[in-house]
Amino acid sequence: MSWQLSLVLCLIAVAAAYLVRQSWRTWTGQGKGCGGRCQCGDTAPSQTTATSPNLIPVEQLTLRLRSK
Repeated sequence: MSWQLSLVLCLIAVAAAYLVRQSWRTWTGQGKGCGGRCQCGDTAPSQTTATSPNLIPVEQLTLRLRSK
């Protein structure tokens, strides 16, 4: 067996192991994000208002439309 084939098989095995690990973490809730252990659900969600700097004002929604 050539070294290139060995390298490819090793990379495929590592990729498969990674996918299995990520799938397992997703199914068991151990991945990043809310898995229930971070207590992030205890805080109230932030209230966004119309004056929030993250929202686009209605007047600016159609400023960049291309003319036909």
